[in-house]
Amino acid sequence: LAYKSDIVQSVQRLLQELPFDSSVEEDRSFLLESLRLLYGIEAVDTFFVIELMVQFIDGDEEMREAVTTYFLSMGLDDQNQYFLPRELDSWDTWSLEEENRRSQLLSMA
Repeated sequence: LAYKSDIVQSVQRLLQELPFDSSVEEDRSFLLESLRLLYGIEAVDTFFVIELMVQFIDGDEEMREAVTTYFLSMGLDDQNQYFLPRELDSWDTWSLEEENRRSQLLSMA
């Protein structure tokens, strides 16, 4: 893909800059499709892994299932479910400020 880096940068910029709420159907659809696109064009990098972690922490059951599928397909060996969900659910996210939640989660990841 000649334009792969442009596509990746555009999607990453949108994910970083726009305030998404995975409980809103349009936002969830955009998030899931963005992850599918990045995975599909093999843009699996640090940004992608961190985004998966953030979406798992903040996501509903559908988002968590999608994130788990991506991690497993990338080779995560988590037979005892230590990382998903135990490790990520153990993070102190209750005290995060709502308006800065995403940036704080990105910093934690």
